[in-house]
Amino acid sequence: MKFNIYSELLYEVSAPIDFFFNIQAAKSSNQLIHTESLWVSHDIKFEEFTHDDTRFIKLQAKEGENFTLKYSAEVEVFHK
Repeated sequence: MKFNIYSELLYEVSAPIDFFFNIQAAKSSNQLIHTESLWVSHDIKFEEFTHDDTRFIKLQAKEGENFTLKYSAEVEVFHK
């Protein structure tokens, strides 16, 4: 069975801050991620890194730099 996943997060930043996000479809033996997309509004600096096959995003926002983060994926789940 295929699923389309979508998440949209809006942030209002009142002081300079570093955000750490773990936004992704779970990786497991009974599902397959066909497509993934991550979008951050504006020209906000961010970097991606992985640890133990998990993706993290570090995003640096300035005061008053409100932003939107969008994630979408198409995932197929196999039932055993």
